[in-house]
Amino acid sequence: MRWALRPCRMSLLAFGAMVLAGCYQSKSIPPLPMSIVREVLVFPAELTLTAGTSKQLSAQLNDSSGEPVGGALVSYRTDHPQLLEVSSRGRVRSRVPAGSGVVMVGSGVAEARVAITVFAARPARLRRLGGPGATAAQPPLLTSTLAVQVADSYGNPVSKVDVDVQVLEAPKVRTSYRIVPAAPVLPANAASSAPPLS
Repeated sequence: MRWALRPCRMSLLAFGAMVLAGCYQSKSIPPLPMSIVREVLVFPAELTLTAGTSKQLSAQLNDSSGEPVGGALVSYRTDHPQLLEVSSRGRVRSRVPAGSGVVMVGSGVAEARVAITVFAARPARLRRLGGPGATAAQPPLLTSTLAVQVADSYGNPVSKVDVDVQVLEAPKVRTSYRIVPAAPVLPANAASSAPPLS
């Protein structure tokens, strides 16, 4: 009879352990509620890009006490999609045109705005301005004047660039020059442009 009671005792012990485990799980402490994001800090606060390049933004989310909030979702968007491309992780890329725009970084009701300025890349092209381009200068250039525009590989005008002029087989040449600012080509909704030729 002692041999017959041992399985019964083991079954009762196993059942008791299951009951105790169930009671322990039902009395577990619920997770703390997530703090509400009241402030978004973005690093860097302003961003400068060269045409065709990209840089990373990082955001810190704080509650009303200024303490960091973890686990909250962050969104990145721009009001200048023709000028800028922003990834879901905060990577900002220039879409080529020079100009300026804004990237909004938000979480819940909190939002921060980052000013983005895109400047022309390195000089890559030299274009001669014809009659309309020359006569549009103030004061207008003479018809015999050589007018050129320096641009990067994307067509953005490049400012403050030295241009070397070499005259071949031209007797009695009067050598003088001046740099004429040229209006850059920007998207319609761009706020401002890169510095013009000076």
